Amino acid sequence: MTRTQWISAAAPVTAEAADPVEIHGRIVHQLAEAHDIQLGVAAVLIRPMLRDLIRSGTWEQRKDNGQYRLSEGDCCHSFVWHAAGTADSSIKYYEASHADAECSAPRSLPEVPSATWLPHYRDSGHPPQGSARPWRQVLRTASQLPVTLFKPALRYFALHRFHISTIQPDMFATVFFAMAEEASSVYQKWNGLPGNAFIPDATGLIWQLSSHCVGSDKPAITGVLPSSARSADRPGLQRARRVPTSPYLASRRRPY
Repeated sequence: MTRTQWISAAAPVTAEAADPVEIHGRIVHQLAEAHDIQLGVAAVLIRPMLRDLIRSGTWEQRKDNGQYRLSEGDCCHSFVWHAAGTADSSIKYYEASHADAECSAPRSLPEVPSATWLPHYRDSGHPPQGSARPWRQVLRTASQLPVTLFKPALRYFALHRFHISTIQPDMFATVFFAMAEEASSVYQKWNGLPGNAFIPDATGLIWQLSSHCVGSDKPAITGVLPSSARSADRPGLQRARRVPTSPYLASRRRPY
């Protein structure tokens, strides 16, 4: 078999190309699998990652098919794409040489910048001027957490803690870090038994933990109920407590 030859190349695009470029849905799955995080978290990291890596990463090119590879460090993060100006400008593939939890970094949770922007990968608009994109902190925190945070749990946590029905790009980091801070203490209260457990956090919200998570050895946080929910036999409270959303917000919901 012929080995793929990658040759060092100049950056074929500017950082702004990360905002409109097409990103295949499989990239979300590859990122989530590589770092043992959930799809709902992985989905908001890709465009901010690309923006930073375009500036600081290493570019290589395949002369046989026009593909480029953008890598950071020793392939800690690596994207393969057809760059702008080629027949098919899109992100084709993601891989990492190790999970982000294995990177040497402080274990404490970082402070959340006052203005952040973590858009879903299907949102191709430009970020607001001056907004931070703390994808590294989110990725590392998610990778190191002892539990996996499913998107419904993030959504219900945002509803009950912050009283918002939809997590927009400017609120994702705030919601995520607040939930991550509670997640470790919730995990410590878990008895380790198989099945579902309902565990209160420090504020009285009740977290639904499933001992089994497909594709991960971590247990999963699948839901967060309001403090008025007192037992596992009332799961309907999740649906009953939803707040109405406008047609505009409903149209922005994402599958991950």
